Amino acid sequence: MLLCLMFGYYLINQYLIKPIAVIAKEVDESRHSGSIDINYRSPDEIRYLIDSFNQKTVYLDQERMKRKPPPKPKPRSLPRCLMRSEPQ
Repeated sequence: MLLCLMFGYYLINQYLIKPIAVIAKEVDESRHSGSIDINYRSPDEIRYLIDSFNQKTVYLDQERMKRKPPPKPKPRSLPRCLMRSEPQ
């Protein structure tokens, strides 16, 4: 019975807890790099979730590049008559 319990814990850890921990780690690291690319080899629902997540990240990066605002023009210097603080 104990052996079955330990085997069940191993399976749950290997196929459920560990992949979720990997996803969480990669998302935390993405705050610095900006992109998320997670490698996962098992063909299951978590793989589908990770692939969808990776595709969405690529899409969001492309949209961010499209909507990047143009650089602001440098402010012109004011004419000398407007720079004075004395009344004329």
